[in-house]
Amino acid sequence: MYLKHFTIKNFRTIESLDLEFKEGVNILVGENNAGKTAIIDALRVCLSYGKPWRDIFVNSKDFYINLNSVSDVIPTIEFDAYFEITDHLERGYFNELISQDPVEADKQSIQIHYRYYYEEGRNERQVLKWNIWGGDNEGQLIPHEVLELLYYTHLDALRDATSKLKPYARDSKVSELYNNLRKIIKKDPQGNETEVQLNKVKKENLANELQSKLNDPASDWPDLVRTGIDKVNEHLEKASIKGKEPKVAIDFLPYEFENIIRSLLVRKPVYSQTVLGNNTQKYFEIEQNGLGENNLIYTSAVLGDLKNRRDEGIEHYYALLMEEPEAHLHPQWQNSFFKYLNSLKDLKLQVFITSHSPTIAAKSNLDNIIILQR
Repeated sequence: MYLKHFTIKNFRTIESLDLEFKEGVNILVGENNAGKTAIIDALRVCLSYGKPWRDIFVNSKDFYINLNSVSDVIPTIEFDAYFEITDHLERGYFNELISQDPVEADKQSIQIHYRYYYEEGRNERQVLKWNIWGGDNEGQLIPHEVLELLYYTHLDALRDATSKLKPYARDSKVSELYNNLRKIIKKDPQGNETEVQLNKVKKENLANELQSKLNDPASDWPDLVRTGIDKVNEHLEKASIKGKEPKVAIDFLPYEFENIIRSLLVRKPVYSQTVLGNNTQKYFEIEQNGLGENNLIYTSAVLGDLKNRRDEGIEHYYALLMEEPEAHLHPQWQNSFFKYLNSLKDLKLQVFITSHSPTIAAKSNLDNIIILQR
């Protein structure tokens, strides 16, 4: 399935807008303040609804103001998402969202409708409320497990790729990719590949391997930790009331699989294999790398996670919302990168891009370009 038709009413600078999208890449172009980011954020509001990781909400500043008429009336924000069915199984997955075409008996679509409005509450206070339903009938509830089948990733225009590639970064796509892996591909010296299932038990075993190394009595690690504890307790005893001395325990973070994955370090090797030979490789830290290349690395981690989620069937519908992908990229690199994005249609990944780049626009199919103007 893919998002074919999307309508927006009374959201930010948009009074009313009907959009037709394609199955693969969709490019929004237009001058500044034409509504490109508003469209991306409207998609984020809709696709993130009901998610525990929701990163955007409608608030009082999002309601449209008519600049040609002074009024205290706050209009209702309306979003309507119409998905084209491309697989008959989707009728079962999204049964609560099915809409029957009134003319063609064998034609159905998947629809979600969103309404945000203000209602007077106690003490004449305006309260923000919303109503979300699926299919044709207002009030048709959407189960959370159905909403969980919709997934997207958003890359904003001013993304700080360097920070997001560091260990323990919030919302790290690198650690998310590894957390969602379901198998390990092992290669022998001859290049033959075998698959090892990466289930919950395997993850626990991998974490225990590291923990056992640190707790091995034959290792110096346990003694190192105890030495540090003794240094601290020595002063705690002398600085405290006798008989009431606090004690401290120091240890490594619990070696759970998720914690280990969050500590992954992304670096760039200095030497090519030809130059390196048998010498030890050295690395550039990610902050020593250029902004353009870091953005490309981060975006590739995002795409790797999306492809893996699709392969593993974690969700069903996948979208990539990307604002100004040309940021920090040389025109030739923009060309290569965008050619690759066009190929993502084969992954059943719908891409929504805002751009000011003539390079990207020139390489696009005209049917995939949406021009916005006031």
